[in-house]
Amino acid sequence: MNGHGGNVATCKAAFPQIYKSASQLKLPAAKNLRLKISSWFMAPEVFNEAKNLYGDLEGQHATPSEIAITLYKEPSLIKKQIPLPKPAPSGPIYDSQDFRKRYPDGRMGSNPYLATPQHGKIFVEKAASALSQELLTFLQTS
Repeated sequence: MNGHGGNVATCKAAFPQIYKSASQLKLPAAKNLRLKISSWFMAPEVFNEAKNLYGDLEGQHATPSEIAITLYKEPSLIKKQIPLPKPAPSGPIYDSQDFRKRYPDGRMGSNPYLATPQHGKIFVEKAASALSQELLTFLQTS
């Protein structure tokens, strides 16, 4: 279960090493071991809801959907919600210095001010439902 887009490539890159290690350790389940990464924000129901609520201002980093979940889980943070300047447009990232220069506040095309706790509740419910079903399907077909 993944919560950050920056983790996807690293996790997928680790899968072959895990398979190899399990085999070398002669773990009884090694030959049947299957790994999969699932991201809550990529579940079609969640992704579509974010686009419906925020359009292009969902962005790719520091998104309103992420903030909405935070506000749902910790409503006291709503008082920290402030309007922000227009976000920098999304684009390629070449290294950490480039990211900091182009996105000094961490936002990539996103407007987290649009987030509400009510949206967060919707995202949590849709993600839980979609990912639970995805896990059951994975377990049945692996």
